[in-house]
Amino acid sequence: MGFIDGANVIVNDCLAVRKRETVLIISDLEYKNISSVIHEVASESSNEVFMLTMNPRKKHQDDLPRSIREAMKHVDVIIAPTLYSFSHTPALKVALRRGARVATMPGVVSQSFSTGGITADYRKIDKDISKIFKKIRRTREAHVTCDLGTDIILDLSRREWIPYDNGLCRKKGQFTNLPAGELFIPPVEMKAQGRVVVDGSMNAQKLEKPIRINIEDGQVKTLIGNTEIRDFVFKQGKAGRSLARLGFGINPNAKVYGSILEDRKTLGSINMAFGDNSRIGGRIQSPINIDAVLVKANLELDGKMVVEQGQLVI
Repeated sequence: MGFIDGANVIVNDCLAVRKRETVLIISDLEYKNISSVIHEVASESSNEVFMLTMNPRKKHQDDLPRSIREAMKHVDVIIAPTLYSFSHTPALKVALRRGARVATMPGVVSQSFSTGGITADYRKIDKDISKIFKKIRRTREAHVTCDLGTDIILDLSRREWIPYDNGLCRKKGQFTNLPAGELFIPPVEMKAQGRVVVDGSMNAQKLEKPIRINIEDGQVKTLIGNTEIRDFVFKQGKAGRSLARLGFGINPNAKVYGSILEDRKTLGSINMAFGDNSRIGGRIQSPINIDAVLVKANLELDGKMVVEQGQLVI
C-alpha cells in the first residue's frame, strides 16, 4: 500500500465521507506530504475539501491558530495529521458539540499509511474488540509478566474496560485517533506493586535495550536503562509517575515504530501509561501521559491468559 491507499482507509472506511459534506484537513509543516495525499483522496469523495497548514505546535494540547479554530466550527469532517495532539483542546470540544466527525493522527509515521496500522480493516477490528470486550468486561485483576522480569499485579475492581477504540467515526460528534485498535482500562490507583520491563517503546522512543521500572504503591520508584526517559519521568511529580492505564493491542497491521498511537495498538502488545487517566474514568489528573509498550509479555485477567508471549490468545 502507498499513501493513497492509507488515505482511502481514513476517508472512506473510517469516516465514510459523503459528497455533500465539507471536509477540513488540519496539518502542520511536518506533515505536508501526507496531508496533500489525504486532500487528494478526500476530494474524490466530497465536493468541498480545504486544507489549513500551520507551524507545528510546541507541545501536546497547545491552542490552535484562531483561523483554524473558527473553521472547525463550520465543517462536517476534520482530518488532522499533526506533530502534536490537540484532542483535548477547547476548539476540538466545540467542533464535536457542533456535530463534526474528527480523526486526529498526532505523531503518525509515514509507514503507517503504507503498511502500518492505518491500513487495517477497521470493521474487523470493531468486531474483534466487541467480541473480546464481552469476555473481559467484568475482570477484577490483571497480572502482567514476561521472561525479562516483568511481574506486576493491577487491581481492576470497579473499573471499566474502554471498548470504543475501533477507528470508525461515522456519526455526528464522533472522535477517533488513528491508527486505532486497543482495549484499555484505568486500574485502581496507588495499589500496583511489582516490576515492569519495557522491551518495545517508551515515551515515543523505540527502545534498543529494555527499561526496568520498579513500581511501589502504584508509582514509579526507580527506572533503569535510559537516563533521558528516567529524568523526564522524575520531573513529572507524583501524578506524572503514577500508573494510570493498562491496555493491549488489537490492530494486526500496527507495528512498533516509536509512535505512541501506533505502538500501543500493535496486535498482542501490552501497554501501561503513567500520568493522567481522569478522561477514561480514573482519578489521576496530570498534563502528561507517558506510554510504555511491551511486545513479548503475558497478560492474565482473573487467571485467564489473554496475551501470551506477545500473541493474543483469547
